[in-house]
Amino acid sequence: MPISEFFGYSKEDMIGFNINLFMPSLFGKYHARFLSNFIDKGRIKLLKERNRVVFGKNKKKFIFPINIKLKTEHLQHDQFGASALITKIDTNSEFIIAGTHARVEEISEGLYRRIFGKSLKEDVSKLNKLCLYKLILGLNQVT
Repeated sequence: MPISEFFGYSKEDMIGFNINLFMPSLFGKYHARFLSNFIDKGRIKLLKERNRVVFGKNKKKFIFPINIKLKTEHLQHDQFGASALITKIDTNSEFIIAGTHARVEEISEGLYRRIFGKSLKEDVSKLNKLCLYKLILGLNQVT
């Protein structure tokens, strides 16, 4: 399966987009810092682990787990680059990412549909106003 398909975009739609579009917003905030560190030092600490499980975010704004393997290349004295092998992880698990004050930042599609499908319909953007603590306490009232 082409990578564009599991992110929900066409191949043409993905060209020219910032990589942060395809990752949870909470992590995207720090991605520029990681890249800057890579440019300054020519290495990435995360590369010490060969494969890394992270989250991707699809066009519908839902998260899903992916396996990423990063590789750096030193081309010349002052030139280097990085490439990534990304594979989707097939799982029945669902995920939620909470940010400051336990606010829901991101959620997987299956969990969203089970908990909020009837009340929020397709408006995932309303989630960032919800407090995870209140949500968990209120789950015992869901039938």
